Amino acid sequence: MKDKPDFVSVLAEVRRTGPGVALQINHVHDEIEFNLVVSGRGTYFLEDGQHDLVPGTLVWLLPGQPHRLIRSPDFDMWVVTAKPDMADPRMMEDVAGRPCRVLSTADAVALDRLLSHLSQDADEPRVYRPGLEYALRSAWHISMNGDGPARGPVHPAVARALAILRSSAETPRSGQLARMCGVTADYLGQLLLRDTGRGLVEWRNRARLERFHRAYPRSRDLLTAALEAGFGSYTQFHRVFQDLVGTTPGQWARSGAWVETVALPSQTAAMTGSDGESTRMIWYALSEAPQPAVSRWIAPAFARSFERAEGAGGAPRCPSGVTDYPDLRRFQGPLVDALDARDAKAAALLARAFAREDVFAAFAQTIGLYPIHPANLCDLMGTFYAATVIGATHAPLMTPAALVALVERTRAALAASGAFAGVDLERRGLAAASLVAHMHFLRGAWGAARASGDDAAALRVAQAARTGAITTLGIDPLTGRAAAAEPAAPRDCPRG
Repeated sequence: MKDKPDFVSVLAEVRRTGPGVALQINHVHDEIEFNLVVSGRGTYFLEDGQHDLVPGTLVWLLPGQPHRLIRSPDFDMWVVTAKPDMADPRMMEDVAGRPCRVLSTADAVALDRLLSHLSQDADEPRVYRPGLEYALRSAWHISMNGDGPARGPVHPAVARALAILRSSAETPRSGQLARMCGVTADYLGQLLLRDTGRGLVEWRNRARLERFHRAYPRSRDLLTAALEAGFGSYTQFHRVFQDLVGTTPGQWARSGAWVETVALPSQTAAMTGSDGESTRMIWYALSEAPQPAVSRWIAPAFARSFERAEGAGGAPRCPSGVTDYPDLRRFQGPLVDALDARDAKAAALLARAFAREDVFAAFAQTIGLYPIHPANLCDLMGTFYAATVIGATHAPLMTPAALVALVERTRAALAASGAFAGVDLERRGLAAASLVAHMHFLRGAWGAARASGDDAAALRVAQAARTGAITTLGIDPLTGRAAAAEPAAPRDCPRG
């Protein structure tokens, strides 16, 4: 496993991670980011220090700043990312000087409510972008006007010591470390306490914990990784891990191995109005819309073949006739027309969504970490099924490797079932456009429901995802097997 952080391109967006997320965070990006911790505990490892994360923590990550996150299984936070042009130089300077602080309860609740409200406007760019800029400036204002000292520059010896502790395979003793930094051991200890508030022993343990976080995916064995990281015993490692992460190593490891449900927070309506449906967040309704451009070509044999399929096994790809995501725009009109024959109201919403934003370009940005391409219907159908599993079960996002395996299974099922055999490239392209648009709306609805705190919205999206998989592919995402009938009404949302 490589230790170098991945460079990623992230969207300008507001989202909530939710507990149970297993994906490892070790990356760097050009966007400015702030996080508001809702629950659980965690630690950010940075090149020049660390940030402890507890409920109410507001932390800033600057453009080009590598960051690695280790978190407890119940860790949940808001993530707000914005393009650098939304942050003026003064903002960058201010948050660099005060990058992390625990907010008062009143400020944390106010910011949480603002972000929850803004998340429901993600489908309307004319509202969402100004709202995102307001959220960024509101968090900046809270950071600068709250209690707590600003962060000053650290002594060169401190910066050198922290860099050595993070990069060395073996942790040097205090005297050796001080000589490497050009100062005495006593003076280095004083500087660390003055500039960071932590002593050498604590920094040494934190550096070992970061090395453990890098080593564990290689062995998947807690003791092996702990000893490789420099801990003298499992007992020492267990104590340090629980003190800093807020859970035991075993609980943490199990949380990353299982697909867990996410307990969404409840929010009670405090006001009543008319019974009409909200005009905000049209992605909820669009995630429920049928896909006639796809389902008509998927024979029942596909679902049965999918149950038995294990890998591609040399099965041919299923070309869509599409060169890239921008090529899908030419199918916007035909998609609206096809849906209009089934559901005129949903077709009107689809036309409205296409007028608001470039749906296909937006999807290409969100899927950037995963090796899929619209030229291959196997890629899109496998990814669509993955999206319905996540939406129906509130499971964490799949790793790229897990998605590739699912795509290969889809490829084998397509070949065995004969689905799309004899279908011309124009109609295959229409099916590709339908799958991409539906995934974009389902992904947006899933994120909005998670952020809303509204159980009814979460259940609505879960049912839409399950119905979409059954009616489009013939597969029930709750079981992974061919669906015998239409899905039943959803049960109560699982609670944590």
